[in-house]
Order: sequence, then structure tokens, then C-alpha cells
Amino acid sequence: MKPGVIMSTPDLRLSLMSILSGLQQVGVLDHVVTTIGISASLLKRRKQWPVFGPPLNKLMSKRVYPDFLHDRMSFYSSREMCRIVSARTGMKRLTHRVWHWAELGFDRHVARQFAGRSAWLYGMEHSSMASFQRQRAMGGNNVMRMVNADGRYLARILKEEAHRFPHWVNNYYRQLLNDQQDTLDRKQQEYELTDLFIANASFVKETLVENGLAADKIYSIPTGCPATSVMIKDPDTRGRPLRFVFVGSLSLRKGVPYLLEAWKSAAAGTDAVLTLAGSNEMGLTSSELARYDVDYRGVLDSTSLVNLLDESDVFVLPTLAEGLAHSALEALSRGLPIISTRESGLGSFLKQGHNGWLIPARDVSALTRAFEEAMNQPEKLSTMGKASHQIASEWTVDHSNQAHQKCITQILNRTIQHG
Repeated sequence: MKPGVIMSTPDLRLSLMSILSGLQQVGVLDHVVTTIGISASLLKRRKQWPVFGPPLNKLMSKRVYPDFLHDRMSFYSSREMCRIVSARTGMKRLTHRVWHWAELGFDRHVARQFAGRSAWLYGMEHSSMASFQRQRAMGGNNVMRMVNADGRYLARILKEEAHRFPHWVNNYYRQLLNDQQDTLDRKQQEYELTDLFIANASFVKETLVENGLAADKIYSIPTGCPATSVMIKDPDTRGRPLRFVFVGSLSLRKGVPYLLEAWKSAAAGTDAVLTLAGSNEMGLTSSELARYDVDYRGVLDSTSLVNLLDESDVFVLPTLAEGLAHSALEALSRGLPIISTRESGLGSFLKQGHNGWLIPARDVSALTRAFEEAMNQPEKLSTMGKASHQIASEWTVDHSNQAHQKCITQILNRTIQHG
């Protein structure tokens, strides 16, 4: 068995790409198994293809891996292609079922083909049970990347919010509730098979420990902030409304009902606007959005998202459960004051009164006060925004990678010494 790491991940999110780069640099990355991917150089060539180039580029743009990985990649794509097709139908319940089927198939494939080949198997939550079982049986170790709060914590939040807001519980949400016990059982087995957890926020670690996992098995390595903007413009709000922005799925978990009620209570009128961007999981109608007097932009691509943040004055995310919201990290890098909760996973990234407002989750009154304070004292926003920018510059993707490399290297050395 090789003294290295095999990464098993159904998707190639940006945070993983930077982690893989770091593992490659210290020479411990053996292989990467995913569903669909394309090398950066091939994607560049494919853009030049007539007819098929642009559509394929749009599909594959989030599945790009750096060229240094080209001889270390394996793919299991058939079920993921079915999930992509089902997602295009807009039928969320069907897509959820196909996603579950695809994740289990991917997990079994990794178990058959890759478990036991290297000392450590690095997997993702919900797609690692069979592969972790096989890895453990072959005498190897398992590490899990945790980008969400503990499964039992999330399940409790879903149930409580459904009870509070039954009129916003649609068929998709009911399916999540119905599948909850099976999902929890699977996650619990994965937790029991995991030798090392790497959480992307201190809040994630707290929820794991609160639900019985040993603290010494859990490392908290926050996701790094995106590259900061070159300069921060002092927001001149004279003669225009103050611009608040929310980015994330419009869902009960993200605290959207509390956001809407607080915005209504703040009664901003023409003094401020609230823009929402993200998928409408609650099924909010045009009349409901109009009643709360918010501007809904839908799902935005990365360029449009950055432009929206640059046009805004304050970022707000009253979430009830996260790992570490990437949209909030992006807002920090763009120099925005933040209104959010402890449950956002921001931790030390958000300091009350320094670069924003840290409010209790589900507290409409506290959120309303934060809106009002920002509107009543706009002169403070420039200083807060610069503080956000400074905080983002002090914990970048490079900082996160270095911490991750150090963690994995220490664990591998310990495995070799005691193996």
C-alpha cells in the first residue's frame, strides 16, 4: 500500500482544486477519482470548436482540473451524466433521486477500483460509505472533507423550519424530510469509519463535537478567501439608496423567511434596496417578492455575481446552517461589510462592530436593527468594508492550502512511523 492519498470526489469544486495542488506540491497525492472533468488545456482548445464549443464549455467550466493532474485522473461519468440531464428538466424531486443514485454508484466504483491502494482515502460526505468500508478492511485510513455542519444538526434544522413555515414546505422539501433518516444512517456510518475529519469552518467542528465525535479527530481549516480586489472604493451613498445584497439559495436553511420579515420591518422605502440572487428553492412567487419589496435576480454566473457585489454596500446572510458560505468569503474579498450569523461558519472573519454585524440566527429584531444601523450610519460602512478586505487578505486560498498541506503531511508521517 502506497504511503499517499487518493482523493475521491464526485465534483471538482474550486476549493478542492487548490487542495489538490497543495497535496501535489508536497508529493503525497497518488490519484484523483471523480465523475466528469476536463483539463484546462483541452477546455481551451474546445472553445474553438464550431457549434459544440460554447455549450460544452458552459457545461464543463465548473469541472476543469489543472494540467499537472492529467496522468492522475480517473472518471466514472455515466451516472453523473444522467444527473445532469435530470437537472435540466427542472424537476427537483427527480433530480434529487438521480443524484442519490449517482452518488451511491460512484462510491461503489471507488470501493471496487481504488480503496486499499494508498494509505489514505480522502472522501466527501455522503459518497464514501462503501469506499471507506473497503479502505478500512484493507488496512488503510480514511479522511473526510466536511463542508457542511453535522448531519444530525442539519436534520434538526430542516425539521424545525418545516414546522415554523409549513406554507413554504414544497414537495421537494417534503422529500428531503422523508429521506432524512436514511441519509442520517448513511452519514453516521461514514463518520464511524473516518479516522480524520477536515472541517472547512470552526462551526462545522463544533457541530460534530456536539454530536459526539472526538475533537482530536477533527481539524478545522477554513476555506481561503478569493483574491481580493485591487482597491476599495469609498461608497458614496448620497443621492441613491443603500444597496444590501443576499447571495445563496432562497431556502429555509438560509434564513430567508427571517430576512424577508426583517426587511419588511426595517421599512426602508426609497432609502435602501435589498437584492436577492440564487435559486428559488422556496418557490417564492412574483407577488410575494413584490410584497416584501425585494429585487430578485435569479441564479447568476460568477462574473455577474462579482459585478453585483461590487455594486452593493452591505452583504447579508442570516443563515441557520452552513459549512462556510463561499458567497460570504467573496463579499469579504470585495470589501463589503457583513451581516450574518455564527452559523454562517465565518467565525473570526466577522467581528461585531468591526466589519459588520454578528446577529443571532432566527432573530428578526436583531436583523432589523442591523439594517437600520447601516442605513442610519452609512459613513461607517467604508471603514467596515476596508476591515473586511484586510481580513480577507490575511486568510487567502494560499494560507488555507498551507494549513491543509501541513495537516495531511503530519498525519501521513505519523502513519508511516507507526505503520
